[in-house]
Amino acid sequence: MSRRSAAKYAEEEVRALVEHYEHLLELQGTRPRGLDWMARRADLDAALEQLPAKYWEVVLLHGLIGFSQYETGHLLQISQAAVRKRYSQGLEELHYLMNGGV
Repeated sequence: MSRRSAAKYAEEEVRALVEHYEHLLELQGTRPRGLDWMARRADLDAALEQLPAKYWEVVLLHGLIGFSQYETGHLLQISQAAVRKRYSQGLEELHYLMNGGV
């Protein structure tokens, strides 16, 4: 019988880490939780490196940089519906990757 370990990151937490990435840079220098924030950022960075390009570019532009869905779609020459779908799928993939494939 195999046991599934509990997920390290909840889906909502992954979204918050993406959408507040710049704030993570500030928090990593604070005490006493600075190391915790540094570890979270490192986990996110590692997962972003593994993200397929079609998700990565949408997560980067819309989530990390903060462009609107319209702006992201315009830059990538895809519809807003495609931006929404890829962003959602990208966050799901990040959640999966940040939890070690659990």
